[in-house]
Amino acid sequence: MGSVRQAKAEQQREAILDAAMACLVRGGLQSDRLLSAIAREAGISRPTLYRYFDDYAAIRDALTQRELASLVERLLPLADELTWDAESFGNLIGFIVTFVRGHPLFNAAPPDAHGTLPAQFAGQAFLPLRYAMSLLKPRIEQRIADGAIPPIDIDFAADLFGRIILSFTFTNGLVQIDTADDLRDYLKRAVTMVLGMAVTAP
Repeated sequence: MGSVRQAKAEQQREAILDAAMACLVRGGLQSDRLLSAIAREAGISRPTLYRYFDDYAAIRDALTQRELASLVERLLPLADELTWDAESFGNLIGFIVTFVRGHPLFNAAPPDAHGTLPAQFAGQAFLPLRYAMSLLKPRIEQRIADGAIPPIDIDFAADLFGRIILSFTFTNGLVQIDTADDLRDYLKRAVTMVLGMAVTAP
């Protein structure tokens, strides 16, 4: 009986998160009276919503964690095959940027006058992206143990790739990048250039 009740509670929790996603996509991240809208979308009362989440911040954090879990799950095959070359790292970074760019929460954030997301939103986004990279750390360590990647500083690499991902996600540059293939080609060229500098450095 307890397992049935627990399953129903989990279903209700997921329904609330689905409703939150729908409300954010329709109304944006600055929507007024968001909790009432989420409860209405989920077909429940606000008191019922409060049985699962204390406030909007709790819903936002749970939704972020759920979407990050989806991202990491899709990244695992790439991480497990990661090798020390431009194409492999370009594909990994390109996948993350493409995922974030196409995500409903990203598109719900209001752009500024230049068509770029506000710096505040980008700054807040760094923490969950860094968290996602940290979840991949054991897989990277295994690739190092397997000899597929040299013994790099994983924490530094996660910070570096996080900054690269945020830059490509939240800003526009001189080179137009419209598709995932454009992004992967750009990243492969960039990584090749950096590796070339490392080889030729005195």
